[in-house]
Amino acid sequence: MDRVEILKRMVRIRMVEQYIAARYPEQKMRCPTHLCLGQEAVPAVFGYFADEADIFVGTCRSHGYYLAKGGDLTALFAELLGRPGGCSGGFGGSMHIIDLKKNFWGSSAIVAGGIPIAAGAAFSLKYKKRPGVVVVFFGDAAMEEGVVYETVNFALLHNLPMMFVCENNGLAITTPIELRQCSTTLYNRFQAMGLMGLRVEENDIAGLIDVARESYDFTRAGLGPSFVECRVSRWCAHVGPQFDGPADSWWKEPVGSGSRSCPVCVLMDELIEEGKTDFQLIRDLRDRIMEEIDSAYRKGEKASGRARPKVTEFVYASGLTSELPAGKCPIKSISFEHTEQPKLVNAF
Repeated sequence: MDRVEILKRMVRIRMVEQYIAARYPEQKMRCPTHLCLGQEAVPAVFGYFADEADIFVGTCRSHGYYLAKGGDLTALFAELLGRPGGCSGGFGGSMHIIDLKKNFWGSSAIVAGGIPIAAGAAFSLKYKKRPGVVVVFFGDAAMEEGVVYETVNFALLHNLPMMFVCENNGLAITTPIELRQCSTTLYNRFQAMGLMGLRVEENDIAGLIDVARESYDFTRAGLGPSFVECRVSRWCAHVGPQFDGPADSWWKEPVGSGSRSCPVCVLMDELIEEGKTDFQLIRDLRDRIMEEIDSAYRKGEKASGRARPKVTEFVYASGLTSELPAGKCPIKSISFEHTEQPKLVNAF
């Protein structure tokens, strides 16, 4: 396990989010954007342990998860700018990122909306006997949605290779969790159902690494789904570039007084104390990443890709061909003609 590599991933996510916040007022990004400033440790760590075959499903706040899964930075910027060369063709914007080539199966603006989709992906992996696990990320507000409990039940019934990762920042837009839920402890909610639950406190990077590794090992071994609650702090507004936190202090010497609340600073201090890095290396890393970001943004502005589709494209599935399990009637395409006679399904 390389904590220096994890630090680099955290710094890259931090700097990309800060860059987006700085350029957002230019009005070139015409989509709502949700930043993960202060929450970079979770995507960096879970991305570090992910294999290429593993699938990520995110939330509206998923820039970090897309990058952690190996997503293309230019394609991300192009998407935010509405360019056809974006990872979602310029149609999704910040909240609807998808890149099947990287096994990033999408992010959703619907609270808990990605959770049943992730269960379907996990069921597919098991049904087709393919390698990999599905990691679905969501916030504490999702725990107030019934679909979470239904999906956990389904995942346990079918022993799905699925990891539920809850980023608990204690906020549903602006409402504290204490005013919304009778218990603020989430990791043991499904204990009676038999779901393994783990919890890590805010900015305990070593603990997060251990918990992520244990969860991956458990699920990859075929022992079933797992649940991880990660306590985090959200420094930015629910939506938009406004943020309040020591986001700018991590690369300076000495760092700001709020460094103990900064996940980047916490890990960086540990590595400096152990002699595995120093401030000069940190500043060099910052310069390299800034060059990468500037270059990717310029390319994203020019990204073209495929021509704009017709308004009816991407509405209905196309190119489907399959056979019924029994009988000799192949389904060659989708038809919008309904020739079957009406049936009385429920007499009452």
